[in-house]
Amino acid sequence: MIIEPFAERLHWKRRERDEVIRHWTQRYADQLAQRCLDAPLQWFNFYPFWNEDDDKSA
Repeated sequence: MIIEPFAERLHWKRRERDEVIRHWTQRYADQLAQRCLDAPLQWFNFYPFWNEDDDKSA
């Protein structure tokens, strides 16, 4: 498990709001992408898409 601070606090002026939100959103997406690349088999899907025992008649 990796725990790291993301941002101490976000500040912006009204005219900078969209740019600041875009920056931090991209930073989060980049960090998430890196975690997926670091451990590609550690991301689980809890919906049984590939469960061969499902009742297919439903």
